[in-house]
Amino acid sequence: MDSSRIRYPSSQQSPRRTRLLCSFFICLSLLILTILILVILGFTVFKPKKITTTVNSIKLADVNLSTGGVNVSIDVSLTLNNPNKVSFKHGNITTELKHRDVFLGEAIVPAGEIVSGKTQEITVTLTIFAQSLVTDTYIPSDLLNGTLPLSTITTVSGRVVVVKLFKHHLVSKVLCDIWIGIKDRKVENSNCNYKNKL
Repeated sequence: MDSSRIRYPSSQQSPRRTRLLCSFFICLSLLILTILILVILGFTVFKPKKITTTVNSIKLADVNLSTGGVNVSIDVSLTLNNPNKVSFKHGNITTELKHRDVFLGEAIVPAGEIVSGKTQEITVTLTIFAQSLVTDTYIPSDLLNGTLPLSTITTVSGRVVVVKLFKHHLVSKVLCDIWIGIKDRKVENSNCNYKNKL
């Protein structure tokens, strides 16, 4: 057999394969670097912060005390603050009204959005109608004592989305105790406690 006719694989494809491998590893490195940068930003610059809800004022909007029953309307002014670098999208904001742990009703503020670094003021009006108090045996004694104790629970729940990858659920609650003077028909005192969590 003539050895001069034996053909060996060409080495010309080797540089091309090397270039393809280099391009692949460069793209892979850039992708990993981009992901690392996004993760670092997500846990530093864009680290989620707690949404805060502040009660500005609690006012008695209307009082109707008669033999037919008790109708009371209360205006609760709230400020919602979003300290995050991204918008906060919240669901319906609910405020429950209770008298000595007896549920009387609730008010709902529609879902919305608070842009980054901004605050939003809302006013919630809660009304107690006579029919809500029919089964409440403490009402007569409270009216005789001259003070009607009430409590409100406001819940704000929503989320922030960081660089479209990281979703964080945020909840803010405000629990307020309110004492309404029957004689002068105004809020005599109020005390609020705040609970915020990620």
